[in-house]
Amino acid sequence: MRSAFLILTLIATTGPAIAATRPPTTTWGKPGVSFDAYRRDARECAVQGAKADIRDWKSTKEVVAATRDQDRILENQTLSPNNPMIDYAMVYHRRIRGNVEEVQQTMVGAVEECLIGRGYREVVLDRAQERQLRKLKWGTEERARYLHALATREPGVGNSAPV
Repeated sequence: MRSAFLILTLIATTGPAIAATRPPTTTWGKPGVSFDAYRRDARECAVQGAKADIRDWKSTKEVVAATRDQDRILENQTLSPNNPMIDYAMVYHRRIRGNVEEVQQTMVGAVEECLIGRGYREVVLDRAQERQLRKLKWGTEERARYLHALATREPGVGNSAPV
């Protein structure tokens, strides 16, 4: 019970700090691109990122080893018999959190390189655009069309600006 309270306290106190440093919401766009081409380019570039061979990366190996350690901790409770969740959390913070982010960023980098190669640019959404985007369900055509409308304008048109 005590550890649950500590975890909840940690989450409650770090949440506002994380929100304050949150980067702006961005999307990718290319003036004049048709909706069908926009969707096709997004899919093809996403596949390139997903196909990145990450098996031999140190970060990937660390994540795999750490998740195995976490499984062992949960099954055997051998490191800290009084509170295995402390060990579980330590493995996460030391070996998983940063490595997962590194792997994700590299895969995202492959997607971004593909988009740039096709003439796209990153566009920052203003707060009103972010609020509207949050109202739209992930994966819907309505959301895709909204992003397409924002991302296909010429730079400087409306409130969005290229990064």
